Amino acid sequence: MISCRILQSLIVIVFLGLLKDHRIFAQRTMSRPFRLRMYWERGYMWQEDPRPRNFCVQCVNGCGEGDLLQTRQCRRGRYSQYFVKIGNTLRPLLNNNMCVSRSGNRKISLEHCDGSEKQNWYGFRFDGGKFEIGDQEVDPFKCFSQHHHPKPREILYMEICVLARTFDTSYWIAE
Repeated sequence: MISCRILQSLIVIVFLGLLKDHRIFAQRTMSRPFRLRMYWERGYMWQEDPRPRNFCVQCVNGCGEGDLLQTRQCRRGRYSQYFVKIGNTLRPLLNNNMCVSRSGNRKISLEHCDGSEKQNWYGFRFDGGKFEIGDQEVDPFKCFSQHHHPKPREILYMEICVLARTFDTSYWIAE
């Protein structure tokens, strides 16, 4: 028979283990893999061209620490264009120990996931509708975008939402 003292010790050990791993349990809500494609609609004129564009977010150099994100032509077999959302973090499918992170005023790069607010992103929809990716906590006036009318290999960063909307580059679709 287990003594009361041993039972109490086991309960404390299990409880402390749960506390230590609470971030792991909280992060278990993982989305399906998806690509982030820039939203395009009739009437948009990117690079003075009215034709539809198909730009997705992609890691620049293999999705490792410090890697930047860029716009590239969407391709189904290009796994560096696939991401998962775990909790409020955005992670490359190729390396989901890395989180898309803000650093400084505008920079976006991949960093080891540490649970910090700079790695939380809001606004996602998985119903086929357009959405803006931003951060209500740190700077609610900035959105995930790029410099101006998109073209391949443009680096993504945090842009003032009003300016990104002017260039029709603030909206995304998860597909």
